[in-house]
Amino acid sequence: SNRYVTLVNPIRDRSLWIDKTVNPLKNQYELVKDNNFSATWLLQYDVLKDKELLKEIGNFNKNQERGVFLEVSEKYTDEARVVYPYGVPWFSPDAVFLSGYSQSDRRRLIDRLFEDFKVEFGYYPRSVGAWWIDSYSLNYLKEKYNIKVAMIVADQKTTDNYGVWGTWWGVPYYPSKANILTPASNLQNKQNVVV
Repeated sequence: SNRYVTLVNPIRDRSLWIDKTVNPLKNQYELVKDNNFSATWLLQYDVLKDKELLKEIGNFNKNQERGVFLEVSEKYTDEARVVYPYGVPWFSPDAVFLSGYSQSDRRRLIDRLFEDFKVEFGYYPRSVGAWWIDSYSLNYLKEKYNIKVAMIVADQKTTDNYGVWGTWWGVPYYPSKANILTPASNLQNKQNVVV
């Protein structure tokens, strides 16, 4: 009775999908809805520019949470007026993660994403996710937008040119303000966001 599962579905731009129709999203949602589950759907910036996907997401029932997927794309940087690192694969850490950009550019990217999300849904998201979120960006997200939950990968060893190893796998925690990968050691050092 004390077991919980959090269903999280990141939604990337359709240019990365094999089936570029809305069917993969419809099928995922139907499984969630038919089983009466609640889920969090994390939307990459480019999804906010896809009217067909937004229409489908707008049809989700009230048990579905919408959040943001903090993967950076070329379109996203263009609209935030940030220089994209051309000539690297889209999944390269210095292209896809906020930590690949200066702190001022990270703020600009986050602000653009959150403002465009609010235009679409009428509120700021409470949940964010990415394979990696740096502590500076997490602190900014909490302070400016009062996010409540951040989801990152637990362990990933050398996939896509980077690795994350040794995190608190499967256990929610309040991270240290200095290092998202470690729980805070005291209340003064605690980031009030659940990872």
